[in-house]
Amino acid sequence: MAADRFFEFNTVPECKAFMEGVRYVNDSAVHTANAASTRSANPSHGRASPRHACSARNVRTISTSAGLTPIAATTPTALGSTHARRTTRRWDWNGHSLLLSVKDGDSVALQVVPLEFAAAGGRTGLTKAAGLRQRLQADVAREANGDVYLTQIPMVNQGPKGYCVPATFERALRTMGIESDMYLLAAIGGTRMGGGTSVEALMAAVRSEVYQRGRRTKDIPVKDLRIREVKRYLDDGIPVMWTMDSVDDYNHLADANTDVRRKTTDWQAYAASIAAAAETLRRKPKPETKHHLCMIVGYNEQTDELAVSDSWGPKFERRWVPTKVAAWASQGGLFLILP
Repeated sequence: MAADRFFEFNTVPECKAFMEGVRYVNDSAVHTANAASTRSANPSHGRASPRHACSARNVRTISTSAGLTPIAATTPTALGSTHARRTTRRWDWNGHSLLLSVKDGDSVALQVVPLEFAAAGGRTGLTKAAGLRQRLQADVAREANGDVYLTQIPMVNQGPKGYCVPATFERALRTMGIESDMYLLAAIGGTRMGGGTSVEALMAAVRSEVYQRGRRTKDIPVKDLRIREVKRYLDDGIPVMWTMDSVDDYNHLADANTDVRRKTTDWQAYAASIAAAAETLRRKPKPETKHHLCMIVGYNEQTDELAVSDSWGPKFERRWVPTKVAAWASQGGLFLILP
């Protein structure tokens, strides 16, 4: 079970004040913290949130007087990745653990996770490769119009911080049964507010953890992105992380194509239409700004499209882009976590 509830604080006092000030109502009460929005008005631009804002999803909030059981007042621990050592304080309550962790005074995080996740140090049981491959292949959908796409990739919203690299890595790692968190990955990769993480550096940092879990990593440089470069992996249910330039022309076309697809019945006419639009866009100079990491999660050989997933929330779970447009926007890097 994933640790899917998360607060982030910028200072230790801020986090302690939250822990002391929040009030528990009843077992079924679910509250949302008054926090800066995790969504930017334009998700392709990582706006910096205010210094003392905390970003949160819906979580159960409780006070320290609500029957919490403290477990080890101050325990050095490696939660998840062996590279992300943090000093963690843990309280157990109602089948969950609250983990308040600090990394060398650099960052503070509060997670609400299942007891078994905390007891295992942030690690889940190792899934055998054969079982994982079977599950991944079962999650591949094939439609009558030629669409082939992955259906069970977890969505992680990077929020307004521009954390596209750690958020995308979290999605890939969790797909392979490796518990992960984008905030810890951001600390490992030295991600700055507003973005700025080397994909290669983060891949190198998590590689030993991936190997320890019986998985593998792979980097594939490509000059001209085509369906054949990613098809074999997608057919096996493996998402492909992709470096590209998320410029406005690309996003406008991706949004428009995806909207048109919902009403399309004549797929031959659709394929001809998007091919013409792709050729028009390809005549423009190749973009060199708004560097971004996202996922290729599907393809259609009949329409010559790729399905792309961005870490911006459910609306961006799967957008369809002509392959030639993807090649135009591509930076030429493909990265994979393999079973």
